[in-house]
Amino acid sequence: MSAPSAAHTNGLGVQLRYWRRLRGLSQLQLSLETGVSSRHLSFLETGRSTASEETLERISDALRLSPADTTCLKRSRAGLGGRPPLPSPKVRDALRRAVDTHSPWPALIVDSIGTVHYANAGMVRMLDGVRGEHETSNLFEFYFAPWGFRSIVEDEPRVAPPLFARIRRDLLSLGDPEAMRVLDRLSRLAPDLARLEPRSIPDEPDPVLETAIRLDGVRLRLSSIEASPGSDEGGNRTDWRVETVFPLDDESRRWFTG
Repeated sequence: MSAPSAAHTNGLGVQLRYWRRLRGLSQLQLSLETGVSSRHLSFLETGRSTASEETLERISDALRLSPADTTCLKRSRAGLGGRPPLPSPKVRDALRRAVDTHSPWPALIVDSIGTVHYANAGMVRMLDGVRGEHETSNLFEFYFAPWGFRSIVEDEPRVAPPLFARIRRDLLSLGDPEAMRVLDRLSRLAPDLARLEPRSIPDEPDPVLETAIRLDGVRLRLSSIEASPGSDEGGNRTDWRVETVFPLDDESRRWFTG
C-alpha cells in the first residue's frame, strides 16, 4: 500500500490530506463524520484557512490518530515544523569531527529527510554489510527496505512500528514535497507498517534504542542515540543531526575493532 502524496503548501494541510487519503475517505465523507464542512476541509488542506483546536480534535478522532499524531497536527497549526536551515560551515565541520572521533564505533550525519551526508568507517562497514549490492543514500530506506535493517534486527516487531511512526510524523510535519516523496517510498517499502493503526503504536520510542542484529554470522548488541545541534525553542535547530552507535558487549566490540 502506498502512502498518498500530492502537491501541498503547508504542514497542516499535508497531514490532513495524508491521513484522509490513507483512510480512503473523500472530503465529503470526512465532513459527514466530523460535522466540518467539506469546503472548510478543502481550505484546510490547501492552506487557505486554519482550524480551531476543537475542529482539529474532531478531525483527529474521526481519522483515529494517536495522541502524538494529533500533537503533530497542532504544532503545524501553530506554525511550528517545516524544514530547518542547513547548519553553518563551522557547525558542519564540528559535526564531521565528532563523527570521526567516535570511531571505531559507527556514527553518521543525516538530515531531516534521511539523506546521509557523512559517515565514519565503522558506520560504512555496518551499512555496507546490510545493503550488499543495493544502492541508496537514505538512512530511512536502510531502516525499512526488505533487504535492510528489518531483515537482521532480532526484535523487529518491537522496533520497527514506533520508529516508522516517528519518522512519518517528522516527514509530514515538514510540509515539504521532497519529504512526501520520501514517505511515499518508505510506505511502498514497508506497506505493513504504513497500514498499522496509529493508536496501536507506542507514541514515542525511547530516544536510546537498544537492540541486536545479525551481521556476518555475528550477533551484535548495539545501542544508538540521535542528537541535533540547537533546539526548536531557541529557534536555532538545524537540518543535520548525528546518530551514534555503541557496542554493548565484547563480541560486538571485537566486530568493529577486528
